[in-house]
Amino acid sequence: MSFEILKVENFLLLFCIPYCFSLSTSDVKITDDGGYTGVVIAINSKIEESDNLIQAIKTTWTEASRDLYVATKNLAYFKEITILLPRTWNKIDRDPVLGKENYDQADVIIAPENPSYGDSPYTLQYGGCGEPGIYTHFTPEYLQNEEIIDDYGEKGKVVVHEWAHYRWGVFDETSSNSPFYWDPNKDGSNGPEATRCPLSMNGEVRDLNSINVERKCTLADIDPATNTYPDNCLFFPYEDQFYHPNSSMMCYQYMKEVTTFCEDGSNANPNNLHNPYAPNDQNRLCNMKSTWTVIMESEDFMDVNNKPSIHVADTRPIFKIVRPQEQRFVLVLDSSRSMEGYKQDEMRTAAYNFITVAVPRGSYVGIVEFGTDATTLSELKVMNSSEARETMTSLLPTTTGGQTCIGCGIRKGIEVLEKLSNPAGGHIIVITDGWGFAVDEVYDDVLTKGIVVSAIYIKIYARQILSTLSIESGGSWYYTENEEDMQQALKEVASFGDKESNSHQIQSKSFYLPQGRDFTSEVFIDHSIGLDTSFVFTWSKNSLSPPIVHINSPSGCVYTNANISDESICNSGSEYILSPEFLSIKFNILGNAEAGKWAYSVKPSTNEPQDMTSSVTSSSSGESVDPIVVSSGISNTDVTGGSSTVVYAKVTQGYKPILGAIVEATVSRPSGGPVVINLYDNGAGADINSNDGIYSKYFTEYSGRGNYAVKVEVRYHNQSSVARSKSTSRANYKPGVISVDGSVSVNPHGVTGPEGNSEGGGESQAEDVGDFTRVVSTGGFSYTGPSTAEDTIPPGKIVDLKIQQKNLSDPFAGVILTFTAPGNDYDAGTASRYDISYTYDDPSLLVSNFYDNVMVTDSHIIEGDLNAPSNAGSSETMIIQTPIASNSQTTLRLAIAVKAVDSSGNVAETSNVPVINFFVAPPGSPTVLPPGESEAVTTTKSCYCPVCDPNTNTYVLLTVILTATTAASVTAAIVLGILLCHANKRMKKKGRSHMEGITNSPYATDGESATVTSFTTRTE
Repeated sequence: MSFEILKVENFLLLFCIPYCFSLSTSDVKITDDGGYTGVVIAINSKIEESDNLIQAIKTTWTEASRDLYVATKNLAYFKEITILLPRTWNKIDRDPVLGKENYDQADVIIAPENPSYGDSPYTLQYGGCGEPGIYTHFTPEYLQNEEIIDDYGEKGKVVVHEWAHYRWGVFDETSSNSPFYWDPNKDGSNGPEATRCPLSMNGEVRDLNSINVERKCTLADIDPATNTYPDNCLFFPYEDQFYHPNSSMMCYQYMKEVTTFCEDGSNANPNNLHNPYAPNDQNRLCNMKSTWTVIMESEDFMDVNNKPSIHVADTRPIFKIVRPQEQRFVLVLDSSRSMEGYKQDEMRTAAYNFITVAVPRGSYVGIVEFGTDATTLSELKVMNSSEARETMTSLLPTTTGGQTCIGCGIRKGIEVLEKLSNPAGGHIIVITDGWGFAVDEVYDDVLTKGIVVSAIYIKIYARQILSTLSIESGGSWYYTENEEDMQQALKEVASFGDKESNSHQIQSKSFYLPQGRDFTSEVFIDHSIGLDTSFVFTWSKNSLSPPIVHINSPSGCVYTNANISDESICNSGSEYILSPEFLSIKFNILGNAEAGKWAYSVKPSTNEPQDMTSSVTSSSSGESVDPIVVSSGISNTDVTGGSSTVVYAKVTQGYKPILGAIVEATVSRPSGGPVVINLYDNGAGADINSNDGIYSKYFTEYSGRGNYAVKVEVRYHNQSSVARSKSTSRANYKPGVISVDGSVSVNPHGVTGPEGNSEGGGESQAEDVGDFTRVVSTGGFSYTGPSTAEDTIPPGKIVDLKIQQKNLSDPFAGVILTFTAPGNDYDAGTASRYDISYTYDDPSLLVSNFYDNVMVTDSHIIEGDLNAPSNAGSSETMIIQTPIASNSQTTLRLAIAVKAVDSSGNVAETSNVPVINFFVAPPGSPTVLPPGESEAVTTTKSCYCPVCDPNTNTYVLLTVILTATTAASVTAAIVLGILLCHANKRMKKKGRSHMEGITNSPYATDGESATVTSFTTRTE
């Protein structure tokens, strides 16, 4: 889904990504009354048919619609939802009207659990702040098990939590990597704060290793190596909240008080204020903006102030249940005059392999040719046998002539689809070498009827209206330079809608076979595939005899078309089909192909050299086996001046990410030859999260205006592993709450969730997957920017900046900065210098007025060099000294940001802005005083006293602070404090509540003595 994604001030990624990466193909829209329509919930084919599951989906999303309406302050709800059943389900009552819904482009999937998260709902997000997600994943167990409410809270609110990730591109306000931080607005005497929003959501940090989780974690528990609590310390919110905050859905959605999002601004509810200092992804990726601010900046609500307010009395969605039709493809092939010669030959060969190899069993194929007008060569026929496929290939066009009426061909393709059934979801594949005409005449008809169009261009260097139609209809467009590119593009189109269930491209090569020379290569068949394995070889010129091919299996058995007799020749288990008309030979490996390294050689049968292609495909080795799948995408199909595009590849087995793979994207350009870029899963540059199986890279090496094509190859040789993902956007697990009596009411299912801790991010459990290769065609994009001689592209934004005080006991030891180096152009090359700015004031000033704050100079540098950035992707570590603004405080709020600058003076966006509590004196130490002040002793004593709240007619606990300046008055203060507390304790209490303003405060109940909360001494 795929994705797909990043919005920065220098460019906007439109997300026109094919298949599961595609976001722009989502049909979700919002109506004038705030109702979402076009929402698709798709059920995975591995899920058993169940009417109970359907009812659970309806119940959950009905509750979610109500909760969404409240959370968005009556701005949005779910109005129309389609539930897409697997093709194998036939007992559930369905709607007779079918659409173009498919599994890979669904907004929500109901599928088996992700091993990383168990039944925890999560959303796959590839992009930056405000960018939509790819899909949200729920399990049948989550939806049907009512006890799971103990783990994540009310299911409707969990859906809202995930919808905020998926639709509006906001992020979690907790953090598994940084569950605690030193609050820069506090002196640290109570220890680190829990990472959360809002801060008014009070609770206590308890020791999981203590009996009944009774012991509180204190300053004594701080790990000096990390300056924070160890893993056995966990934050538990209070069951009843004194301030009654009703946010945030992105933090503790399981709390009963929570109904909306954290907000900022002068009109914000003070109890729901955004916490800009918490080290979470929302602050890291959204420049410290609140979730509500990001939501209100989305396209859904940008004009909300200009629309009349419409009250919705009934928020219950209308559900439609459908089952997809079999896949239907209509090849609309250009037979105009310009296609004469090698172009038509290559198109015929690519179409032949599409029909005989790539099209899934049981799918339908039809053929249309067009020139000045269009002709139907074949109505839709089901591809359920080799004979049916060969018959269909015999109908491919053989002549050329006339002009290029692409619109005529599409119109005829629509007629072919309509003759079989409802055309919605049918796929028209246009292959052309020309601009064509009349596309505008069928544009609206395609969209209205829900037909998908994909375009394959043969050496066309400019974008046209057909490209726009392809994207808007839910398809893709491809730019091809040769037959291999065309075959690869058709293979991707054949996988449309259900990439995992279709065959996978293992290898795709073009090579030159000179006179008298052999070509050799190897390919790995891994254990996750093996069925329907095919080796296909094509050549460029007619010959009396085809090339001689030898294919060696891992066990040494040989498959060949040579007329020889040898003991090593395989006696069974294969067949080959020679098609001289299409200059092709195909070897089908029967049964399950052996796992391991296969080698092949190709030898010319004549003295004439040949341009050749080889293609190896295979399907899952069994219904119970998850194949290794690669899905790729590009973030922008129309690149203009000063912008870039991001190439993505998702490498997974089932829902588990593949780590450590070598991922390369080959980009064909209008001139200058192709370039290869390496994609990385390192959480830097274009990649927002490390070790999630998503490999990303900016592309910036434009050779001029025109069309570009992208092919991604993934290799894995003795170094990759499948692992549990440690980072994604998901519902927060409820470990328990602090009850009114001060005890911990622990989640009956444990204080840690299925991912290994209450907020996810358990240790990655890696396992080797063996050698494998995959090849995918990503689609095309056009560049219409300025001359490539101009350097208009800045370095990339740093998104993983972290800062840490080097020594809490020595403020002069400096602050450690760590981040991943950007490049000269986004994440390629090497920047020229770093600009570093810091402030002890409002951290948001670093975002709005970076250069107006304190700039770090060479004199501040203890370790590192501002003028010697490392190569893009390298780890940077610098230590800087920040002059102390005041020595009258024990702590200071310190925020730091970094910008990279390239040699042309292009400046990157401001990095994420981490904030720390900078200790002038160690935590718990006396205040550092200005010289000359007296050293009188002052003591403070705090206790809780119940006082009647006239607004609520209940009693609350307030803190009584008493101060003495001598040792005698200290005693008096203590006695007076105890007397006051005991006197007030006798007051009749009508309810229970919390002490105001103290996070780590216990409760007091009837019959208890008042509790001393603090006793500190200061020398003056």
